[in-house]
Amino acid sequence: MSRFKECMLLSTIVFCFVHVWLNLSISTNVFAPFQSRKPHNITTEVKRMQNVFNKCSPKQTIVFLKTHKTGSTTLARIIELYGYRNSLAFVRKIGERGSIHYGNRRFSKTSHHTFLPPPNVTRGNYTNYKYNIFTLHVRYDRKIIDGFMKEDPIYITLLREPSKQFESAFVFFNKGKLVKLPRKDRRNRTLINNKKITRFLVNPKKYPKLVSSRYINNDQIFDLGLNTQYVLNDKVINETIAKINKDMDIVLINEYYDESLVLLSKILCWSLEDLVYLPRNERPDSQKVAMSKNLRQKAREWNHADTMLYNFFVERLKERFIEYGPSFEEDLRRFRNMTAELRRSCVGGQVVKGPRKAYTPTANNSGVCQFHTEDPSKMDERIRKRMGARIHSSVNHGIQKTQTKKKIPKNVRRKKVIKKK
Repeated sequence: MSRFKECMLLSTIVFCFVHVWLNLSISTNVFAPFQSRKPHNITTEVKRMQNVFNKCSPKQTIVFLKTHKTGSTTLARIIELYGYRNSLAFVRKIGERGSIHYGNRRFSKTSHHTFLPPPNVTRGNYTNYKYNIFTLHVRYDRKIIDGFMKEDPIYITLLREPSKQFESAFVFFNKGKLVKLPRKDRRNRTLINNKKITRFLVNPKKYPKLVSSRYINNDQIFDLGLNTQYVLNDKVINETIAKINKDMDIVLINEYYDESLVLLSKILCWSLEDLVYLPRNERPDSQKVAMSKNLRQKAREWNHADTMLYNFFVERLKERFIEYGPSFEEDLRRFRNMTAELRRSCVGGQVVKGPRKAYTPTANNSGVCQFHTEDPSKMDERIRKRMGARIHSSVNHGIQKTQTKKKIPKNVRRKKVIKKK
């Protein structure tokens, strides 16, 4: 009888051990190789293995193709802050003054010869000019840009609703100077730009200089590679859109800024904290033009190719919201709370400086608050200094400063050049 009890006790111990062992094998996969091969769903198994073995690592080679007047300075600042904290190599020009950007120019095979060399690379050793971060305005050319970036760059860009981008560029770049108004229409300064935009959009052909002007004529798709002669050719436009969709890892949308950044966090494998932001380069409300629905529709028609581009990528972005998974709404809520907390902690107010708003910081003098509230040019100075450049006080993020001639003191006479006969 005692032997029977001993057998029962031993059987119980073995049963308990097997039960615990099986539970461990299911929850941790530690004993997966020893499990019996039962029928299972292949898709579920693949996803499980991806979760176990394919945990992503943060992407650190990024090409951000900036577009004009789309909120791109804000996104550039987010990427630059991450790159600076992680000691990454940035594309920056040698001896740059005025604007830090390349505007609407397209790079050539030797354009990287004008860059500051990456850290620990000798100037002129162009073969080793390889960079992590590109956040500048330039026309898109994948082959050229790939040539000076490190391996496997992530390509991203940002679009804005075309009538809003048009209005912002028209005012910011002072395109209205080419539209003359009767004296009676110049009395109310707040309506001047509205009247000038209206006059132009009602009859663009009346203003040939504006028609051929940069920034207000399908400028977003032009920056991304479409030449101006094709802006009314739907076949070429659709081919360009398809190429952009293939080349870009993600196209963000200004009107879905927070949602776009949550998606970007997954693509870059960055934490949401890495993407918190304060809007940069915002215009004061007094400089914004209130456009009617009819006027906005005319602006979209004028920017026909940009409208096609924008509509396509809005729908693509919405598809990616679904692809993200069920946690999207919760992650978006958390991200917005983080951004709101940043503003509460760091921003005391806003003041107007020239054509832009600037932040006044709170008493919180932390490094985080300093980075987020200071003028964007300060970050550029830090980047250039780390890369060994001499810093010029005239470096800025888009506003060209006029250069005044040096005054010669009255007591200093100029030497006359006497030509020999």
